[in-house]
Amino acid sequence: MAFLTMTLHQGGTTRMYALTSDAQPPLLSTFSGDRRFSRFGGVLHLSDLDNDGLDEIIMAAPLRIADVTSGLIGGEDGRVYVYNGRHTTLGDMTGKCKSWITPCPEEK
Repeated sequence: MAFLTMTLHQGGTTRMYALTSDAQPPLLSTFSGDRRFSRFGGVLHLSDLDNDGLDEIIMAAPLRIADVTSGLIGGEDGRVYVYNGRHTTLGDMTGKCKSWITPCPEEK
């Protein structure tokens, strides 16, 4: 019998690339989840919510839980994060979404 150590975080990371004719498209932005097994970025939608001509990035973490105890009793809270298209910048965008509850996603 063998024991294998593996890490299955499944917190999710979504990367935005520039669509160019280059063989290797340049990375623009990265969005990362803050909880293991939350499936952050598993659902993604683009839509202009504020009618400014730029699409907002709507990203879900459908299995996100508040803490490990709520996961043990079978509860998933889930979260939806909205990133403003006008304020999307290069680099790590993880903490730059609009949240009505807490900064999102929270620091790991």
